[in-house]
Amino acid sequence: MCCVVICTQKDKIEPQYEYQGLVSVIRAPDYWRNIGSSKSRTTAQIEEGKQIISEQLQSQTPNTAVAFTDGSCLGNPGPCGAGAIIYINDKEEKLKRPVSNKGSILLAELIAIKMVLDYIESFSKEQINTLTLFSDSQTALGILTLNWKSDSYHQTINEIKGKIKNLNEHGILINLNWTPGHANIKGNDEADSLAKEAAKEAETLAVDDIVFTKQDVKKAARNSVTKKWQRRWENSDTGRHYFRFHPEVKDKVKKDFPSKKMYNIINSLRTGYSKLNAYQFIINQHIDTETCHHCKQKENVQHYLF
Repeated sequence: MCCVVICTQKDKIEPQYEYQGLVSVIRAPDYWRNIGSSKSRTTAQIEEGKQIISEQLQSQTPNTAVAFTDGSCLGNPGPCGAGAIIYINDKEEKLKRPVSNKGSILLAELIAIKMVLDYIESFSKEQINTLTLFSDSQTALGILTLNWKSDSYHQTINEIKGKIKNLNEHGILINLNWTPGHANIKGNDEADSLAKEAAKEAETLAVDDIVFTKQDVKKAARNSVTKKWQRRWENSDTGRHYFRFHPEVKDKVKKDFPSKKMYNIINSLRTGYSKLNAYQFIINQHIDTETCHHCKQKENVQHYLF
C-alpha cells in the first residue's frame, strides 16, 4: 500500500474537512453496549439482541421499508464491498456493490447505507413513508446520527446526510438503527453474504480509481518511514549494545516499570549510557580512565552486572 499511496496524484486525495463550529454529541442507546461485540458476545447477549431487533421489526407501520446493510473488507485496508437487503411489503430486493480495491470496512459500511438510500429515492411517499434501516456498524451510525467525529470519507458522509434530509423533506422518514452482527438475524446475515461477494469482486477494480483519504496517506508515510528506520537500525555500526534488547524500532517504548527511577536505571543499563567509567571516559573530559578502580577491567554494563 505504501508506494501506491505515496505516488498517487494530489487530486486523488480527499480534501480536508472544514470546521463548522461546535457540535453536541448524542449518547448512544444502552443496548449498543449491553449486547457486547461479536467477538465476545455470550449466548444470552445474542438472544437479547435478537429479541430487541424482533420487537423493532414488529412495531413497524404499513408502508414502511425495512433494510439491513453490511460492509465487508478483505484486509482493512483491502478489497471491500457493500451489501444490503430491502423488504418492502412482501417483496425483497438484494443489492451489492464492489466499493474499492483498497478501502476500509468503514467505507464499505457507509456505501451500503448510501446504496439503500439511492434505491429508496425512486419511491414516492405514497408508496413508502418510512425507511427503517439496520446496520451492524456502530461507527457508521455514530457518525451519521450521534455526531461522532470522522477523520475520513467526509464526502460520502455528507452525501448520506444530504440524502436523508432530502428524503425527509419529501415525506419519507429515515430511521437508522444498530443491529448486532453475527447474531443469527436473518436480514443481517443476508446483507453480510452480499457484502462478502462484493468484496471479492472488488479485487478486480482498478487502483487508479481509488480516492485516498489523508489518513491513508499519513499511515502509508508512517509505514514507509518505519521500514527505512528499521533497515538503518539493523545495518548501523552504532548502538549495537542497545540493539540486543530492542531489535525492532518503535514510536513509543512501553514504560511498564514500577517507578520512573527504576525505568531510568533499566534504560541506562540497556543503552550503556550510564555513570560507569567506560561511558564517562567518552563524554567527560575529567574522567581519565575507562577501567574499574578495583580490578582494572573495562567498566561497562557487562562488567558491572557479571
